[in-house]
Amino acid sequence: MTLSAAKRLAPLLILAAFGLDQLSKTWAHSFVGPGNVIAVFPGFNLVAITNSGVAFGLAGEAAPAILIAIGVLLSSMLGIWLVPRQHLWHRFEVVI
Repeated sequence: MTLSAAKRLAPLLILAAFGLDQLSKTWAHSFVGPGNVIAVFPGFNLVAITNSGVAFGLAGEAAPAILIAIGVLLSSMLGIWLVPRQHLWHRFEVVI
């Protein structure tokens, strides 16, 4: 696979991974339920918990803003990387 083909395929893979992640979380929360413990095999249990903070709550009330800012930054960087270089600069050209 060439680099350009991989760049065209990247957004689809990202969306698919995000979708599968959200589906698996929804399934797990509906299957396990709050307060339930499901023994999968000895030493491995499924337990429903939630973490409302970033890095164990260190960000406190600022956590949603920090996560949104990181998401926007990473999405922008990925978008710039995926746009062909010659087309990106032509969009900002000024003709005199």
